[in-house]
Amino acid sequence: KALKSAAKATKAGVKAVGKTTGKVVVSIVASNIPSQCLTKKLILTIKSGHNLMAKDDNGKSDPYCMINYLGSHWKTTKVINETLDPVWNQTFDLELPPDESLELFCWDKDMIGSSFLGYTKIDLADANNFSQDGKEFTLGPRPDSKKDEVTSGTIKIGLEWITVGHARSKELKNAGAVQVTVRAAKSLS
Repeated sequence: KALKSAAKATKAGVKAVGKTTGKVVVSIVASNIPSQCLTKKLILTIKSGHNLMAKDDNGKSDPYCMINYLGSHWKTTKVINETLDPVWNQTFDLELPPDESLELFCWDKDMIGSSFLGYTKIDLADANNFSQDGKEFTLGPRPDSKKDEVTSGTIKIGLEWITVGHARSKELKNAGAVQVTVRAAKSLS
């Protein structure tokens, strides 16, 4: 949306002549946007697992993760076959309050159904304490487990909060400004 706004804002002063190729790096800064037009979005990256429990006869598992947020919303990673150290690097955009928590369930995909590998709960208030590389969470039993569930391993997760604007608001119509700065241009023709 910011790019569309920037394009409209600069359209009057920029004319393209013919076909242009190359690479341009720009930075876009929005200012004076009313706070009621802004919300927070969580960028959640399920990076990898390490030392997960073997559930299959070959001494491996076919792990995947399910993330529960807001009690009834789910996101699921892809299945990584025959490994105890999967690498997903799968990113999800979630719109939810910053005081919420996420539940992560790790499963082994079977021919019929799935076997439980582990569980962890992530307090989003800790998201600001995550490093660029992410944070490791130890898998444990489900909190409502009626039996002793044996689990092992960790899941590495990256979290980042970003602020996004919503053009749905009437207040945004004549408010704010978008500044586009060309940082670099290469191989333009």
